[in-house]
Amino acid sequence: MGTLAVESYKRLRKVFNEPDVIEIVTFCAWQFGGPAVLTSWGAENYKVNGKVDLDQLPVRLAYADAAQSGAPLPRIPEPPLHSLDDFQIRAERRLSPPPTWLQFLSSHPTLLSTWGGMYETMVENGVVERRIKQLQRVLIADRLDCPTWAPEQSLSLQTVGISAREREAVNTSNYSIFSESERAALQYADALILYGKVNDDLFQRLTESFSWSDIVELGFAVATQAGAARVVAAFLVNE
Repeated sequence: MGTLAVESYKRLRKVFNEPDVIEIVTFCAWQFGGPAVLTSWGAENYKVNGKVDLDQLPVRLAYADAAQSGAPLPRIPEPPLHSLDDFQIRAERRLSPPPTWLQFLSSHPTLLSTWGGMYETMVENGVVERRIKQLQRVLIADRLDCPTWAPEQSLSLQTVGISAREREAVNTSNYSIFSESERAALQYADALILYGKVNDDLFQRLTESFSWSDIVELGFAVATQAGAARVVAAFLVNE
């Protein structure tokens, strides 16, 4: 993919201005992971007249219950707006995500804040145990051949006890050293990245370790990173 991606990227920059290029690339990066998450929930199997039937979907979506009850919907907060300096300080301290990617997003008027806010919410914080999502981050870096996405010296990895032993286990898919919930999350990330779909047995194991909101977060944490890591690996590392 590398040479083809670089040439395509160069052609984009000849035709579009910088913010347009960033928006196109980021949109493609999101499309790499987002639809796979929906498919993993079985959404394509629960459509009526082209729309997903929320009552049948095996994952409860945010606000679904409130929408069906007729109660006023809670306000969806706007993503926080941060300056590039704010993100770079945090990213450089954690080495998560790569500052190269944030610098790439910075020429767009909103993508740095919106993507960065989602990353920090889904990967660095959120409701699921941080160690689990950091293990997924190591897996994403390995499977997409993007070591800069999860470098060994990353503070985010060190603070949750991910060492060379855990990295080797992830790299060789030897998940026996991990807890049941960690194994399920890693296998889920593997399926999303390598195959774009999740079989029923794996999804069932996921539900035995995680709540519905956990599963939503795990999927979006993978989707937020997977496409971006491909972009970084393909042509941003030498920018």
